[in-house]
Amino acid sequence: MTIINVLKYNWVIASIRESIAQPWGKKLKHLKYRLLWELRPMLKSAGKYPLAVDIELASECNFRCIFCQKNDKEFWDKNEEDMMSWDTAKKLIDECAGLGVYSMKVNWRGEPTLNPHLAEYIFYMKQRGIHEVMMNTNGSKLTVELADKIIHSGIDRIIFSCDGISPETYNKIRRGGDWNKFIANVSMFSKRCKMYKEIGLKVPIIRINTAIMEENKHEIPLFHKEFAGIVDELRFNTLYNPQKKNKLLGNRHRIVKKKGCPQIYQRMIVSAEGDATVCCADYQKKLKLGNIHDTSLKQMYQVNQEKVRDVHESHNARTLDGCKNCDLFALSEKDKITGKVFYR
Repeated sequence: MTIINVLKYNWVIASIRESIAQPWGKKLKHLKYRLLWELRPMLKSAGKYPLAVDIELASECNFRCIFCQKNDKEFWDKNEEDMMSWDTAKKLIDECAGLGVYSMKVNWRGEPTLNPHLAEYIFYMKQRGIHEVMMNTNGSKLTVELADKIIHSGIDRIIFSCDGISPETYNKIRRGGDWNKFIANVSMFSKRCKMYKEIGLKVPIIRINTAIMEENKHEIPLFHKEFAGIVDELRFNTLYNPQKKNKLLGNRHRIVKKKGCPQIYQRMIVSAEGDATVCCADYQKKLKLGNIHDTSLKQMYQVNQEKVRDVHESHNARTLDGCKNCDLFALSEKDKITGKVFYR
């Protein structure tokens, strides 16, 4: 089992390790993708197209986790759609395939398994040649039938969100969830993958994604033992407060942050109704670039998103509505008196 601690992350080793694990025909392509993912923000080079596009197959969620933006009463736009339509999804996937986008993720603010056509969308992405297709899920809606559909769709990585390994901790953090049901569903999915792998079929990498916080830090050392033999990867990150507005988190915020926003050079996010934005933390779409039905992804990335990059590179990111309260990254500013650049 691979353990990924974001605070101790060596991107060179991680890129090579990920690429080696790929099938023979995909190793070099994956290495190029992962190297570009890290190098673009360092060099402040956006390229001609995003490396990854996250699409919101479902904006609704059946959980109300204590750290999530779903607890923000201002979250919902009454004009938003609950599920992405086939026309919107197909248009997005076709354009991503045409541009050469490496990776697509099928979720943003909601739970993707609520979309009844989830597996069909993933299958189409793989048919169109998308190199890597991923999904974050709370796992609560998994059944044997749905698990088999997801596995057969060709998905490359499934990421189960888990922030506790006991009913007391998990159920408190992931409100609406049940620890016993979660571990049963993840175990079932793992067994189905092993069964299909034994007969020569491709199966996804299974990852557990965890945010470390006061409520669960006592259980973090036990995660490896709990998930040994069930999942392929454990990934630990630190908690962040979405737009610093989650009242359930109080004054808590991310302490250790990466300097500068890498996402503006790497990816785009598209909501269920086709609105595009630059970052997963912009859940109210204050940095909206346009709508896929009116403007191409290429134009939004090369022109509209370039304007956002220009503001960041001039050390004025905190003047943007969607960035001023960002708790994901430390953004650069320039002292008005000394002219020195600092990060906060």
